[in-house]
Amino acid sequence: MSEDKWSPSDRRRTSEQVDEQAERVWQLRLRGKQHREIARIENISIGRVTQLLDRIREQIPPRNVDHLVEEAAARYERMRDIYQDKADNGDKEAARLLLSIETEMRKLLGLDQPTRVESSGELVHRVIGVSDEDI
Repeated sequence: MSEDKWSPSDRRRTSEQVDEQAERVWQLRLRGKQHREIARIENISIGRVTQLLDRIREQIPPRNVDHLVEEAAARYERMRDIYQDKADNGDKEAARLLLSIETEMRKLLGLDQPTRVESSGELVHRVIGVSDEDI
């Protein structure tokens, strides 16, 4: 990220000083402090707290969670195999569990479409500052 995004006060501080403050802010946040409290402790604005936290987050490499998804999918498949025979033989509880497993697998794999929300309200536009004669 370019240095231009950070506050003008950063230009008066060395990069090390900014990094040190960002690290202090990060440690406070990890200890459960809220933005407002961190701002008070560091004597900076809440917006500056957010900037410093963003600065730290940008340095954290993204985690690869593919192996976790694969492990969870394999677990669901094993459970599905266990309950499939029981559900096929009329076990209603097994059928309910099977549906639950399928739902969780769909979520895990991102197979479900987002829920569509429609609004039946109406939108009214009002022009302010224009008289009837102007129209």
